[in-house]
Amino acid sequence: MRLRHVFDREICRDKRSQERANIDLAHDMGEDPISEFSQAELLVLIHICIGGIMMKNKMLAIIVITVAGVLGGGILTLAIGLPSSPCAGTTSVTHSFTIIENLNGYNDSAYHPGSWLTNPWPVMNVRQCEMVVIKIENKDIQTHGFAVDFYATRGTEVQGGQSLTVQFLASKVGQFRVYCIVPCSVHSSMLYGSLDVT
Repeated sequence: MRLRHVFDREICRDKRSQERANIDLAHDMGEDPISEFSQAELLVLIHICIGGIMMKNKMLAIIVITVAGVLGGGILTLAIGLPSSPCAGTTSVTHSFTIIENLNGYNDSAYHPGSWLTNPWPVMNVRQCEMVVIKIENKDIQTHGFAVDFYATRGTEVQGGQSLTVQFLASKVGQFRVYCIVPCSVHSSMLYGSLDVT
């Protein structure tokens, strides 16, 4: 018994290692290791083992269901096809607009006070599925920006004295804000433009 106590204390560091060492030592000495456990301890051990198996089975089931769902969705998409664009098969009309950026805002928007919803300026009206071409001319010496909600959300910067063109297909119906993305001396006058797609 003394040898067993010294073995447990010096070699085994945690309780689980000690229990394993006790069972192995008892088994080597011809004793029944299971008889050392009370009935309650055996039930706890059985519950832990079964719980571990059940947890592994639940995880496997979740993985199988997830993979089946992803594969099923992909197969269904191939069978049915992706939804088509609302503009598929239509011949688009092109609408061109020019936006002048200067100390008076966008196309003199400084003289049209209001807000985007109540009094937007400038206003560009197009129909769904029409091609929109917007030429932006910066007549100022400072940099100005240009962006359109939904269509050109990243926006672009136009250096003083430069111009550029933005082009997109008006595929979504609605009112979309046109605004400057570069803080400047007239920035507040360049936040209330509108693209109206009907």
